[in-house]
Amino acid sequence: TATNRRINTRIKESSWKTVRNELNKDYSKEAREYLNSRGITDNIIKDFGIGLSSSDTSALTKQLQGKGYFTPDFEILSLSKGGRDSFIDRIIVPINDERGRVVAFGGRIYKSSSTESKYKNPTETPLFKKGNTVFNLDRASKCLLEYNHLIIVEGYMDVIQAISKGIPNMVALMGTAMTETQANLIKKYTNNVVLMLDGDKAGLNAMKSVIVRLEAVGINYKVVMLKD
Repeated sequence: TATNRRINTRIKESSWKTVRNELNKDYSKEAREYLNSRGITDNIIKDFGIGLSSSDTSALTKQLQGKGYFTPDFEILSLSKGGRDSFIDRIIVPINDERGRVVAFGGRIYKSSSTESKYKNPTETPLFKKGNTVFNLDRASKCLLEYNHLIIVEGYMDVIQAISKGIPNMVALMGTAMTETQANLIKKYTNNVVLMLDGDKAGLNAMKSVIVRLEAVGINYKVVMLKD
């Protein structure tokens, strides 16, 4: 319902504020230095609202409870489970819908000593469906008068690093597959794309499936093969 969506949106926005504040604290210097070492400037961190999840395994859960939100509500949004935060000691990247509303988070480790998987991708929730979301489309669509095409890559960190280098018309599929919904979302803004996916076997297979989707909706495409 509309009421549930408003509650879910407020919880997500409150969570986003919490992780942004966490990245600005003195003890988060290592995370900020990691981002800078990847060419992600302080201005880009601020523009994307990149944050940090606490090493305290229930920090966000406690914050949301303290603000009066009910545990089942933020568990539905995959922010925690059984009192344990879903993202622990990770750089947090907010994922927006095409209107610029935060609908999910992605997480990346930043400590070389970590034994966790490099990325933690968002789980589907009432606010977020992976196949309905194109990362950075809300920003990239605004520069199409100048560039007239979108560049499609695989992951959100690829997009952020490219934008740090002055390439603003980048978007990501939140994975290697493209859905019909994503293809139609892109077509709302442009008929021209450049595909830039990994050159390994998985990337080649993904490229073929993406091309099928693009051709089905009449989008012109060029392909740039990245070295495996």
